[in-house]
Amino acid sequence: MVEITKLDKEEIQKLLEFEKKNDEHILTYDSIINDLKNENYTYLLAKLDKKIVGYISFLHVDIELTITGIVVDKKYRNKGIATLLYEYVEKQNSDIKNIFLEVRESNNTAISFYEKLNFKKIDIRKNYYKNPIENAIIYTKKIFSKI
Repeated sequence: MVEITKLDKEEIQKLLEFEKKNDEHILTYDSIINDLKNENYTYLLAKLDKKIVGYISFLHVDIELTITGIVVDKKYRNKGIATLLYEYVEKQNSDIKNIFLEVRESNNTAISFYEKLNFKKIDIRKNYYKNPIENAIIYTKKIFSKI
């Protein structure tokens, strides 16, 4: 069974190794340390038998939440882990009204995933990403009262 836990400082190196193994290069040690200094920033890990199989990072300010990353181990993709992480975040942050995120224009897998979760495209940031230079698509999802 997949367990979701909050990242602690002792796990930063494991998270960086996880990213490298999955050909992701989003995070650095210093960026994680800086993020963790912000009480509104959270990293959640999905673990299977104490091994990291995915993570989600986000910034929660007032009624808005910005997802800054979702990565799942290549071996565990299409097994519901990203959905589990996303749904956990939405459920645990019941005060949010809007969720935002950005995604590379070429990342069709992520785009499909977000659209399946009812995110709507609202804008494009031209040449936002580097290495390679690429546009970012901005998505949002409105969360309606669960009452």
